[in-house]
Parts: sequence; C-alpha cells; structure tokens
Amino acid sequence: MNKQARQQAIMDMLSERDEILIATICRHFDVVPMTARRDLKELEQKGLVIRTHGGAVLKEKKIQDTETSLLKRSKQRVDEKRRIAQTALTFVHENERLFIASGSTINIFGLHLMHTMPLTIVTNAINIAYHLSTDDQLHLIVIGGELRKNSLTLTGPMALHDLQQFRLDAAFIGINAVDETGRLYCSSVVESDIVESLFETVPKIYVLADTTKMMQRHFVPIHSHKPYTLITTYEFTAEAQEPFEKKGIEIVQCL
Repeated sequence: MNKQARQQAIMDMLSERDEILIATICRHFDVVPMTARRDLKELEQKGLVIRTHGGAVLKEKKIQDTETSLLKRSKQRVDEKRRIAQTALTFVHENERLFIASGSTINIFGLHLMHTMPLTIVTNAINIAYHLSTDDQLHLIVIGGELRKNSLTLTGPMALHDLQQFRLDAAFIGINAVDETGRLYCSSVVESDIVESLFETVPKIYVLADTTKMMQRHFVPIHSHKPYTLITTYEFTAEAQEPFEKKGIEIVQCL
C-alpha cells in the first residue's frame, strides 16, 4: 500500500473511532513507528488531525465518509444549485454520450436532463440512476463497484474497469473543493481515482461547484493539468480569475 492510500485508510479508521494510536497503525499496515509518525505529521500539516501522545484524533468531522450526507446537502443552497444545473444543461447536445458523477448539484442537474433529449448516460451514482431510469429517451448504463453510502456512489477497481470500457463525449462532475489555482479536490482516494480517469479519457470535463466549494482545499487533490469548464455561482474578481485563465480553465459564472 502506498503512502497516499495508507493515509486515506488512517482517515477512514479515525472516522469510526475517537483516536488512533501509532501502535494500531503499525500493526494494521505493517509499518515501523517512524512511518506511522510521519503519516500523522503529514495529516496534521494538512489540517486533518491533531497529534496526541502516541497517536492522533480528527480535527474535523467533515472528512471522507463523515462528510455531510448527500441528503442533507441536497437541502442546502438549492436555488444556487438549480442555476448551476440549468446553465450546465446548455452544454448538453442531443445523442451525446455523457458521464454523470455524484453530488447534490449534479443530482439536480440530472433531474434537469430528464425528458429533454435522447442521450446515453453512464453513471456511478445510484440515486441519479434511479431518477433517470424513468426517462425512455435515455440509454442508461450504471458502472459497478463498492458503494460509498454517504455519496451513494460506486467506486473502486471494478468501477474504474467498467468506466474504461466506454468512449464518452463529456463528463459532468461535482467536486469537494476548488482552490485559488483551479486545482480540484475530492474527499477520498477512491473518488479521486474516478475523476482522474475521466480527465485522462473524456475530451470535455464540466465541473459544477457552488460558492461554498470555491477557494477551498480538501483531502485528496486531483493530479491532472487538463483544462476543464467550471460552472459556478462564485463571483470572480479579475485577479482571482487570472490563475484559472493561465491554465486554460473556462469559467462560466451563473450570476
């Protein structure tokens, strides 16, 4: 197991308990105490944990599988998310093959897609698949994988394998954070694997992000330099927009 995956697993374990001990990390991952301490130090530097004598505790409860549930997020900033979804719909064309990811804004986008035009939809979000299944114009494909209950997404090696079987025209994704340079962040390694695979294989990526996601960082950065289209309600200043433009990122503001 590499360092990033091990640190992700440490965060998973912390989400289920009050504290994790260095001895537990050593035993569970078969590493020496120096490696365990280094992992906890790096997680602390990222602002995710607070080190204690012999271990660490979570600094915040909004990490990975303890992130705010999809149901709760779907009731927040609804008007803002509808504006983003309506704008995103203008980038969809008849008979396209689209990937639709997960998230509360993406869920609203999926609802706006219904009964509009014939499309092929590939998704790893079971809630979106459920809603879209009633539209006879849509050819719906659900990729397999392990279920993440809070986001209702299917992830892991099976999901990645299934995703690579399709040639897609565009992908519409939600994200946990977008920093001041335009870099994207997910809440878990398994989610980031899906996003990075999309960046590698899909020609057009549309990122839907409400104001709360902007100029933030989260647990797992996306390692891709490919430009994308950002559809957001965030009000950019000319200065804030400059780093995005230098990377070729198109900003569509839903004001």
